[in-house]
Amino acid sequence: MISSACGLTVFGPEVAKAGLTTALHHFIEARSGLRIEDCFLVLHTRRSIRAFYQLTGSTGGDHWDLVESLFDLRPACVTLWSGEDALKRLQRLKGATQPAEAEPGTVRSLFWCDNPVANLIHVSDTPEVMASELQILRSKAIGGDLRAWQGAAGHRYSHSALWTLNALLARHLGRSERYSDLPADGNARLSANLLWHQAEDLAMNAGLEDPVRRYLLGESDALTELLQGAGQVSAWERLMLRCGRHSNPVWASRIAMSAVEDSLAQCR
Repeated sequence: MISSACGLTVFGPEVAKAGLTTALHHFIEARSGLRIEDCFLVLHTRRSIRAFYQLTGSTGGDHWDLVESLFDLRPACVTLWSGEDALKRLQRLKGATQPAEAEPGTVRSLFWCDNPVANLIHVSDTPEVMASELQILRSKAIGGDLRAWQGAAGHRYSHSALWTLNALLARHLGRSERYSDLPADGNARLSANLLWHQAEDLAMNAGLEDPVRRYLLGESDALTELLQGAGQVSAWERLMLRCGRHSNPVWASRIAMSAVEDSLAQCR
């Protein structure tokens, strides 16, 4: 039986891609007061990641196939934490599955997180589930040397579907877009709002206004049309854009609500 003084997190492959491992570890240490007891890498197959999430009945969502695609033969980072009420502290820090709905100050409300698939962190539900999860994770372990994992870092925003959309449109226009306006702490709501409106402007200039508008509203056929018109797209970019289709409608509501609130504030 695992004690309440032990907690488990899993950072998805997107964390390595964005080079956020150290930042996330430091964030959790600072906010929770917990200590890292062990850290190792695992390499899932579709079968093992399904077995892992079946422990909590989490394989039935609309975006489940994307979770399998994300983890399939891409390393993930497992960290064991120790400290009083470790698991409860980690659960409070995780944030909602949809970053648009994440409580401010949680992992998923920060770090430029914007979709329910590449949402950075998994935390065990209970000590009993954690014990079963650890059995699966230990069986897929590939060592504790994080240098190769950290060396896989690409762009720090590469896990963001909205950033990926912007990068794709900018490349189509032959531009080198800069993102110095994005908040340094990765505030998800501020980042999404900025990237959303920037994507609309880029789409207009690229002649892709209609498919981008429909993609941002979550229409299933819009992404196919967008990809056909946008030129060469990597497998990772394609995956992130597919992930974004499951969060864009939530962001659309959030951004529209913010616009109304801003208008009301100006009228006061």
